[in-house]
Amino acid sequence: MIKGCDVSHWNSIVNYANYKFCIIKATEGVNFKDVKKDTHATNAAAFGCDLGFYHYARPDKGNNPKLEAEYFLQSIKKYLGHCVLALDWEQKSLNCNIEWARQWLDYVYKQTGIRPLFYCQSSYTNRIDLIREGDYGLWIAQYNNKIQKPKVKDGKGYAIWQFTSRPIDEDLFNGNIEQFRKYM
Repeated sequence: MIKGCDVSHWNSIVNYANYKFCIIKATEGVNFKDVKKDTHATNAAAFGCDLGFYHYARPDKGNNPKLEAEYFLQSIKKYLGHCVLALDWEQKSLNCNIEWARQWLDYVYKQTGIRPLFYCQSSYTNRIDLIREGDYGLWIAQYNNKIQKPKVKDGKGYAIWQFTSRPIDEDLFNGNIEQFRKYM
């Protein structure tokens, strides 16, 4: 396993030297671009971190998954081919149809040839059959008091596990750096 972090505009100080990868918030919905995206990317890369970018889904706003995917891809186009991609499905999205997420993932994959990861909390993994059928990797959030393997409701594995949010979101990739890069 390799250790990484995920960051957004909420994170000011990050000790990138502690991580092998950094997944950065790029966009949310169809009208929010994270103002610290490029700063985080530059700083993380300077410490040798492999990069990833995520999009915070807003199906609860009535947005079209294709439009959100296009907005995300436009925001990260200079990094494509050298980064992991992910869809962040949490909070109000959890009450929306999972088909929306699958459409977003399929569109990004079709446009880039990169199969994005799907981020959700571990308690939601019993509702993601449609995502699993698309062969999308799983990035789960399950915080424990100590590092131990998370439980995934569908019994299948995960690619990344977000195990804490203190002092920042920290993650473990279930493999080595070469395996991580296969998601690029």
